[in-house]
Amino acid sequence: MTLHVEAAGALVTVQDRGRTGFAHLGVPRAGALDAPAAELANRLVGNDPGAAVLEVVLGGLTLRADRGCWVAATGAPAPMRVADVPRGHARAEWVPAGARLSIGTPRTGLRTYLAVAGGVAVDPVLGSRSTDTLAWVGPEPVVAGEAHAALGRLHARHRLGHVVQQGRQHQTAPGRQLVGERRVEHLAHPARAAAEHRLGIVGQPQPMRPLRRK
Repeated sequence: MTLHVEAAGALVTVQDRGRTGFAHLGVPRAGALDAPAAELANRLVGNDPGAAVLEVVLGGLTLRADRGCWVAATGAPAPMRVADVPRGHARAEWVPAGARLSIGTPRTGLRTYLAVAGGVAVDPVLGSRSTDTLAWVGPEPVVAGEAHAALGRLHARHRLGHVVQQGRQHQTAPGRQLVGERRVEHLAHPARAAAEHRLGIVGQPQPMRPLRRK
């Protein structure tokens, strides 16, 4: 089964659990920045939790599968459509053969993780399929016109289904890898990801109005 990428948005990379033990060579770990979300997406489609997924920054991904497959999107909640029909978040969804799948701009957060049953097939480098945009180790970022195959066997112990996430609260702080909810609202306007690494987002916020003291 092959996924044909028609649009890639700001930044789409292949990520798994990353590579360890090479820091002395100047090679960072890389891997999914939201590891629990990536592992959840894999479990939903029956993959090993460490299988490679697509990490989508600020949406904009459109792809087409040449065969029917199960997919799941987790992480930043973004509108997902299959054959122009809205689909759910954090649940397994079926993509018919030849249908287009698109992921829009997240309502909150930055990174949405898309898992496909079987995992994403790229050649591993130093034991990982992750794209490292600091040392540029691993596969190049995903761009339009590329094709990626699925590989591997489904794990019978993982059941297809959906996960209801209720009552969870996450405390975030500006800077580093987390962005507060109010800051993310500015990124709903046209924005681009920093080309040199995954840790920075160059946005185009709206002009700010001065606050009036009462």
